[in-house]
Amino acid sequence: MSKFLWKTTALALILMLVMGGCAPTPTPAPTPAPSEPTPETKTDREDRIEIFKANALANWGDDYEMVRYEIDNQTETYDRVV
Repeated sequence: MSKFLWKTTALALILMLVMGGCAPTPTPAPTPAPSEPTPETKTDREDRIEIFKANALANWGDDYEMVRYEIDNQTETYDRVV
């Protein structure tokens, strides 16, 4: 056996001993967390619109155009957020 082959073989054996074998030990896949149902977002759109109406009437009184504008604006914004 030549010196080069002997050194290469010895180095390979040392590496195998240090690393625990010639192939890396596969790490186990993480177990997924138990699947919990996603809670539904509870929205009462009609209740919110009633609140928008009450606030608009309190702010604008008999000014129907402004009341309607505020209700529509608040409802549109609410729909975008929810």
